[in-house]
Amino acid sequence: MKFYCDLFGYVFISQRLTINVIYNAINVISTSINVIDNAINSICNSIYAIDCDINSICNSTYAIDNAINAIYSAINSIDNAVNVIDNATNSINNGINVIDNYINAIYKAINTIDNAINTIDNSINAIDSAIIAIYNAINAIYNAINAIYNAINAIDKPIND
Repeated sequence: MKFYCDLFGYVFISQRLTINVIYNAINVISTSINVIDNAINSICNSIYAIDCDINSICNSTYAIDNAINAIYSAINSIDNAVNVIDNATNSINNGINVIDNYINAIYKAINTIDNAINTIDNSINAIDSAIIAIYNAINAIYNAINAIYNAINAIDKPIND
């Protein structure tokens, strides 16, 4: 009779351990799904940041174009000032100031483009990291499913006499 009690105790402990394995595997799957969800959110945020940076580049390109047009206008203004002797000095100085201001605007726009490109690089790196996190989470899910499969097989195995 003691043999049967010991055998029953062994079966009960074995089934309890198997249930714990399944429970832990389900927790791993849940955690992995959260990791995937967070990674997808990170990708969306990175894509939004890239979109904002592309808009910034476009705006900076328009600013450069406008600045170049303004420089041409300023050069024409200088040319006209040379023809008007009485106001030549003032017009030339004003034209040079306009050119200087627009050259500064070009430098600022170029810096903005450079910063946007750096931000895009960082966003691409964030996407790479998120993809790696998704890959690792998928592997964790795969391992958890294997653990469940092994646990179910362990439950189905008959006990040898």
